[in-house]
Amino acid sequence: DYCDIFLTHDSASVRKAHNTGWKHLMQVRNYYAALGQDSAQSVIDEITKAYELTGGMPPPGTFHPALI
Repeated sequence: DYCDIFLTHDSASVRKAHNTGWKHLMQVRNYYAALGQDSAQSVIDEITKAYELTGGMPPPGTFHPALI
């Protein structure tokens, strides 16, 4: 949603490296700054609700068949 970059390898390590990169973090900051305070909070609330409904991520090292 924030970047117009295509990740050539869709693996957890590539996504993690991208999401912690300075260019991505700057895009996220700019995205929420452009929304304004009220809109940004509603987007954050929607993301949080969706995360909670899915049960979040499983603990590291656990087997989750849906992720294979």
